[in-house]
Amino acid sequence: MRAWIQDHAEHQRASGQLARGITYSLVVCDGSAQFVLAATPGAFDPNGDSTP
Repeated sequence: MRAWIQDHAEHQRASGQLARGITYSLVVCDGSAQFVLAATPGAFDPNGDSTP
């Protein structure tokens, strides 16, 4: 995950996908474990309701 912080090209890819309404996902392997970060664009309602 630390390498992702420094990866400008990957940030651009993530931002571009989210701006186009596409879910962004990143898989990070650490030994035998895999971690998945996924971000899906959507609208935020401060009242607690959200729309995909």
